Amino acid sequence: MEDSQSQQTVLLHGELWHIADIADEVEQCRASVWEQRQWCRQPGLVGPPGHITQYIGQAYDPQNQTLVPDAWDHDHCEVCTWELHETEDPEHGIGYTDGQDWLCTECYTKLVAPEAAPPTA
Repeated sequence: MEDSQSQQTVLLHGELWHIADIADEVEQCRASVWEQRQWCRQPGLVGPPGHITQYIGQAYDPQNQTLVPDAWDHDHCEVCTWELHETEDPEHGIGYTDGQDWLCTECYTKLVAPEAAPPTA
C-alpha cells in the first residue's frame, strides 16, 4: 500500500500530476534562477533528414548542417512538458527561462518560484 505522500498531486493545465513523478525535475529547477520571458523562435541547425538542433553557439559542420535564424520553433516545460512557442496566447507564449531551459508559468508559480510551497514526495 502506498503512503499518503506518494498520493499527493498538483493540478497543471487541467491534469493531475503525482508530485512523486515530478519531484526530481522540480528540485533541479529550484536550483536555477528563472526569468519570465516571451518565448520566441531561436536559431537552429538543420541537417539531414530535416533534423533540427537548437543553436547555442556550438561548432557545426556547414557541409552537413545549415544555420537557420528561426528554425527552433518551440520548447517544452522541464517539469510537465507543456509546449511553449511563439504566439499571442500567454499560456503557450510566456514562460520562465534560465537561459537554456524553459518552464511554463503554472509549473513556475506552483512548484518552482521561491514563494511556492516546496513539493513533498
